[in-house]
Amino acid sequence: MWRRLKLMGRAFFRRSKVGVVLERVPVTPADPDAEPETIRAQTGTPIVTAVGKPSELIIFANGRSAVADVKLVGEQDAIDALLGSDLSI
Repeated sequence: MWRRLKLMGRAFFRRSKVGVVLERVPVTPADPDAEPETIRAQTGTPIVTAVGKPSELIIFANGRSAVADVKLVGEQDAIDALLGSDLSI
């Protein structure tokens, strides 16, 4: 699923009004100092980072933000703009 997000991230978020970074939550707790895996899905400013499991990020990317278990990090105005974007393909 993570590979699909890497390939399709730009297509999923092409209508986003803000920059989007996807951050993968590790499945198993590895090195706590390790950098998280991220994908730059959409360029732009301000930036919203969506943090979650790859399966939940795909649900979010398909416009199902109400049911996706994803944490959004960023300015509240930017988060509202992302949630107001039509993300369905």
